[in-house]
Amino acid sequence: MANIQKATSGSSSDEVPAPYINNRANPPKKAPRKTNKSGNTTPSLYSKSAGQTPQKKSSGHSSTLQFRGLSRKEVTEKSELDTRILTDVASVINHAQPRDPKLAERASQIFEAVAARVEKCLDEANRLSTAGNIQQSDCTDADGNLSPASAALAALPWTQPATYKQKKPFESERQIYAHMSAFILLVAHYAKQEIPAAQRDTDECRLILPFEKTDINPSDADDDTRADLILRTRRAGHKVKLQPNPSYAGTFCVAEIKSNSSTKSLNDARIQLFDYSRNIYANQHDRRFVWGLTCCGESVSAYIISNYRAYSSPAIDITDATKRREFIRLLVGWSLCRKGQLGLDETIVPCPDIQCQAIHVPSGSDPEVPVLYYWTDVIMVADKLFGRHCRCFLATPNRPEVPVSVENPVVPSVVIKDSWTICGTSEEDDENSGLEADLAPETLVNSGEVCSEINILDKINGVLGSNTEYNGLYPTLLNGGWVRQPSHTGKVLDCAREILFGLDDEQKRRTPFYFHVRYAMEPIGEPLNTARSASELIVVLCDAMRCHKAISDECSILHRDISDNNILVVRNDSGVHGLLIDFDCALDRSAGKPHGRPERTGTLPFMSIGNLTNSDIPRTMLDDWESLLYLVCWYGTFGISNNCEDWNCRHHISQWCIGYEEEIADQKRSDLSTIGGFYNRTVSGFGKHDSNIGDGERLNTLAVHLHKYMFFNPRFGAALSIPCHGTQIHRKEKDEYDNGIGLVNDPENTKEPSKPIDPFEMRVKEEQTISQDLLTVLQHHAKQARKELQVAK
Repeated sequence: MANIQKATSGSSSDEVPAPYINNRANPPKKAPRKTNKSGNTTPSLYSKSAGQTPQKKSSGHSSTLQFRGLSRKEVTEKSELDTRILTDVASVINHAQPRDPKLAERASQIFEAVAARVEKCLDEANRLSTAGNIQQSDCTDADGNLSPASAALAALPWTQPATYKQKKPFESERQIYAHMSAFILLVAHYAKQEIPAAQRDTDECRLILPFEKTDINPSDADDDTRADLILRTRRAGHKVKLQPNPSYAGTFCVAEIKSNSSTKSLNDARIQLFDYSRNIYANQHDRRFVWGLTCCGESVSAYIISNYRAYSSPAIDITDATKRREFIRLLVGWSLCRKGQLGLDETIVPCPDIQCQAIHVPSGSDPEVPVLYYWTDVIMVADKLFGRHCRCFLATPNRPEVPVSVENPVVPSVVIKDSWTICGTSEEDDENSGLEADLAPETLVNSGEVCSEINILDKINGVLGSNTEYNGLYPTLLNGGWVRQPSHTGKVLDCAREILFGLDDEQKRRTPFYFHVRYAMEPIGEPLNTARSASELIVVLCDAMRCHKAISDECSILHRDISDNNILVVRNDSGVHGLLIDFDCALDRSAGKPHGRPERTGTLPFMSIGNLTNSDIPRTMLDDWESLLYLVCWYGTFGISNNCEDWNCRHHISQWCIGYEEEIADQKRSDLSTIGGFYNRTVSGFGKHDSNIGDGERLNTLAVHLHKYMFFNPRFGAALSIPCHGTQIHRKEKDEYDNGIGLVNDPENTKEPSKPIDPFEMRVKEEQTISQDLLTVLQHHAKQARKELQVAK
């Protein structure tokens, strides 16, 4: 098995032996880029992974703005940052407290005892202290045991700055690292003493401990950013001390620290915290949401970073003993709450005896009774900060009889897909689609109002299942449904309302109602970049788009995300064929179903112009065919199996995934505006970077034909002024005008100019005709490609 590496199941305690995880989609890879801390370097925006799929790109590319769930605007503009963060959410600290009433009461008692002992220790240290810097090593004795008195002394410059700094601000954020670590260790020391001895070696209780190294780039980071302070969990019986060897796989949360509490410092801290949290999602395959901290001077805020929003607590003044209690309550709550409240998925569990992991998938016959699958291979990671957080695992329903290893791997038979489905927000869709809706989660799910890929696949299988022509060209659903997490009241639907409780009405209104879905399907395919020649690539693309049109015509379902991630190569005894996957963004266009404003969906380099501009023009099959054209151009330019990292310096189409969406749309309009210009600027360079393409002639001709029949279809004539032609808005009678000065035959300018014509809107009326022509073109090329493959055998 390729790239086998040890990994824990999230940030749970490490006393349980870690299973083997074959993280095919997330190999350790550093992608240097420009950050506030890591120097001025140029980003490498795109790289291909060689694992099986369904998969997105490895997170080696996702350190760039377009691939981490944030656009350039979201990172650089405060107004966009504000759209993702809900601030001063009073309930954030409460989310860390046990929800079982009896445990909550016990946690409250432990918190009061810990807070009192911490304050007493700080007061004693304050009376006995003398000026001077105290290092982290001063907190422990020669045997590594924590000295509470020393830890309190080390924390004083942060908690009671008048003692050492005469209330002067910190000159550097580095000065805060040791002080904050010491305070967290002090809380952990007293929390351990209050936790009953019988519970210290179980998963019920834990300690929150900082890593010894600060300002560190963890070994499994996919970029070169440096996290200020990283916290992890250990069982409560563990020694209270600084932890070695930080990694994102073992991280519970990251604290981003600034020397002062200015607005700029706070915004910078939030942006960097987002980046670190994305790395946590990418490396922890059981992570449902992420906790985080910002510390700006002596002001601390806690964050819950969920799929679609981040929620920050009110700022905690760490120098005020009364307000400081909230930070202690947070740390104690983390130590005592369920693992699910830490953001972990309790339905993905390690199996240390057989060195793999088990995942619960809802049964197709009884969704509340899960089917157990076993896995080690991760082929898609959740490497974006916001969104569906889709993950895919290769798994088997058969429990391994011997411990899994390189020599005895899991033999997978299914793909497990795990993601989140959004119901909507009242700001964008139905007024009752946010968390303020009165419907209970179970009622909403059972009503059928929440549509997921499962619903789409059920419909496709029902309509096309008896048609052998399309067998194996789309996924077959075996088991699946809505995920239910264990709780103190029994199993509950894993959804936004269960995760985010205690929000006020405005916060609920701005929070999407989303649900956790998981399912098992077949067949298993390989990524598109494993095609061995241009001929194989064309055959696979043709199968996928043939299936695409059948699904649209017969099931009224539009895929809406044609990309290199979502078309797979399947090899069997009959040869090679394509597989169209990932219907997360699909739209059911059946009569009577609401459509609403078109949603911007897709994968950035392959998104259609209408999608990029978020146009009001309805999305059709033509948007997906346009995406296919971009996909052909991409592989023709950069190669099928090209892993080169400096691609962005070699061709102008690299601009298809750089910048604002509107800028990319303008670039594509220009690239596609004429037949000659498209050939000269885009197609003429095919085949230069991949021997599998040969001289590029096969993809060259295909791209030219697809472009012609998409944007200049000869059915509708040859003149550029024909409404269906081109990519630019034009006027039907523009030849009658003299450059806008006046009409040649109307000197008094009495004739009104014609209305602007948008060719994209005009082509919607000819959707069926143009899409059939495009499929005919592709089938013609695929027929020739199959002949070449037969000759090559």
